[in-house]
Amino acid sequence: MPRALSLVFIGSAEDNFLDAGRVFPIEGHRRIRFGRALAGGRVYFEQQTRGARVGIPFPWVSGEHCELAVDWGPTPKVSLKDLQSRNGTLIENRPIVGSAGVRPGEIIEIGRTFWTLRADTADAEESQPIPTNDSLYEPLFAAIRSTLAGVAASNVPIVIVGEVGTGKERLARALHEWSGRAGNFVPVRLAAYEEDELENALVGSRRSSVPSFVDQAEGGTLFLTDVAAVPLRIQAQLRSLLSRVLDGKTSHQRDVRVVSATPHDLRTLVNQRRFRGDLYSRLAGVELALPPLRACRDRLGALIRRYAEQHPHSAVSLSTKAFRFALSHRWPYNVRELRHALNAAQSVAQSGGRINLAALEEVLRDGADQSSMSMYSS
Repeated sequence: MPRALSLVFIGSAEDNFLDAGRVFPIEGHRRIRFGRALAGGRVYFEQQTRGARVGIPFPWVSGEHCELAVDWGPTPKVSLKDLQSRNGTLIENRPIVGSAGVRPGEIIEIGRTFWTLRADTADAEESQPIPTNDSLYEPLFAAIRSTLAGVAASNVPIVIVGEVGTGKERLARALHEWSGRAGNFVPVRLAAYEEDELENALVGSRRSSVPSFVDQAEGGTLFLTDVAAVPLRIQAQLRSLLSRVLDGKTSHQRDVRVVSATPHDLRTLVNQRRFRGDLYSRLAGVELALPPLRACRDRLGALIRRYAEQHPHSAVSLSTKAFRFALSHRWPYNVRELRHALNAAQSVAQSGGRINLAALEEVLRDGADQSSMSMYSS
């Protein structure tokens, strides 16, 4: 158990995730009591004489609902006690009887509101937004904000590692915007080129009048997608070409920042001799790992709220049962799958467009049953 803890309000479907993503540092507090607040208000956290109180403005929350106790010893221990509430207190969808231990990352349900403990006190969601043209991904990017801020303005090459649908290209574009580089952002699908085509496409030749990708990215960012899919023979050529135009003080040198992306751990592939170590060292000045959605359940409410903000004329909303199911789903295709599921579930939802449990289960089952879907491609 870490020394620093925060209480995270994942959100509630009952108010369309109005306060989802709020973070309350709890370091130093030994007792935090949850109870009903004035209807129509907002979730709040306040210091009191004998601890702290979280006010929740929903009728499903009892006046004194439950209490979180923290033993701040060398290894802090957290327990949650139900105060004989009317609707009970749940940890990972299991009602607790009396009190039970709770660990960071576990989902706490209190009167149709969902909470968790986060093993830090960083309040990333309240700081300056990460510059991205698709704000739906920003809550995931916020999980690595401190690293992003440190490398964005540098020229160090970056490898972004993340599963399908975590937003690797969107993060690369955000890094380019954040860097302040005046040149273009130029994506290159390396898998589209054979060995005899790569040199002309990437760095150009005297026989071609078409600007190469490196020329187009002068002063900007060259984004190489799924570098792990490139055959070893082309990896060798890629290493040589990048060194020729990016390293040293030569007449061929270009001012280009290289960002690469892959769903695979390149260091493991190097150890397995499936990826060239000299190319890896050229690409991976810094490695950024985008977390999968299942590891960021504390941000799921904020993601759904952002999706609703992107569709203001669609009245996007979920039932509590649907959100409870979403918290338990593995999301193998991450934010891309979430976007598709919300869009599809909304189209089949009834009761004024509210997405119920049956609608969400149906679209996720149908998506899993299809072996090839364009939305799931890398």
